[in-house]
Amino acid sequence: NWVQSDTDKYVRLTDSNTWHAIYMHELPAGRKSTYLSPQYKEKIDHKGQHEYRSRFTAGGDHLDYPGAVSARTADMEVVKVLLNSALSTDSELMTMDIKDFYLGTPLEISQYIKVDCKFITPECMDKYDLHKFVHNGYILHKVDKGMYGLKEAGRLAQDKLINHLEPAGYIQCPNISCLFIHKERDTKFSLIVDDFLVMYKREEDAKHLIDTLQNFYVIKVDK
Repeated sequence: NWVQSDTDKYVRLTDSNTWHAIYMHELPAGRKSTYLSPQYKEKIDHKGQHEYRSRFTAGGDHLDYPGAVSARTADMEVVKVLLNSALSTDSELMTMDIKDFYLGTPLEISQYIKVDCKFITPECMDKYDLHKFVHNGYILHKVDKGMYGLKEAGRLAQDKLINHLEPAGYIQCPNISCLFIHKERDTKFSLIVDDFLVMYKREEDAKHLIDTLQNFYVIKVDK
């Protein structure tokens, strides 16, 4: 199960053009490479089915990034106010989350990861013709899009999301980080990384936000 999970993760990162293998000598002069630190989690859903998750995470402590890296999230007080406001105004609530939030966001500066071949299954080695890139048991990968572990990934993904929401009328409150309102619709939501708590009055307002996000993301909705 874990081997299959590793295979699926490597394929996803490669086929989405998040990273690709390069020769060791192609690492630009003056640039650092980091290590890959896979994170594993076994989850059991409400039906008792097991899910095996591999998350390929970059070792961000070995990389430099000159720009801003911090991404704000909604404070607990904001979430509590939304919950209480929904109760007191007889509003509806739903939660949403974005799948693979970091992946797919172009990096401003490419990063580099040395991947131990023990994390690359034979299936992937053959599929992507990786044997020629092996050097001392590692393969260097150039990362062009966001992935977990990169210092800048959260900030870049959040900026991309905010820029996508704004043309649809969703703006961040100027004095409260990660509390969003719509310019015309009676919709409010808090944002914690890729998780939304949404308060709305009409079903058409909920659909508008869902459709807005689905134009660019795969989302899960729970009403």
